[in-house]
Amino acid sequence: MKRIDLGQTIAILANVGVIAGIVFLALELRQNQASLDEANALNRADSATEALQYFNEVRTLLAQDEKLSAIWLSGKAGNDLTSVDRERFANLCTMELWAFVTLHQRYDALGQTLEAKGIVDDARKNIEPPGMLECWEDNREVFLGNGHAAFVAAVEHE
Repeated sequence: MKRIDLGQTIAILANVGVIAGIVFLALELRQNQASLDEANALNRADSATEALQYFNEVRTLLAQDEKLSAIWLSGKAGNDLTSVDRERFANLCTMELWAFVTLHQRYDALGQTLEAKGIVDDARKNIEPPGMLECWEDNREVFLGNGHAAFVAAVEHE
């Protein structure tokens, strides 16, 4: 009789141990999910901050250098530039476009669809001037070749 009671006791203790283990795992999963949510929020903030730094680089350059600013405005308008100024404009324009691509990629990867769409809308507006449209066309194949076909398609199709 004692063997049956001992066996039943062991079975009950084992069941209690399993239930305690399940409760522990549930608590761990909740804690891990909270940590993941926090990490995602921080990643979103870091992504936006880093991508905005690209835009700030171009704008800082333009704000600090009057000649460069004149080249930027003239190049955007599609005016004729010297070969040196054309190269400067192309570099600035490419930096600006890559900032759009990078920011779009980050928002898209984080599932922030609304923000990604906003970047596409901003990019469309940005490439409207003739010089920027030419710069877009010059960089289009590079974007496609680097895996940004979704961004290119989104910008080119409304």
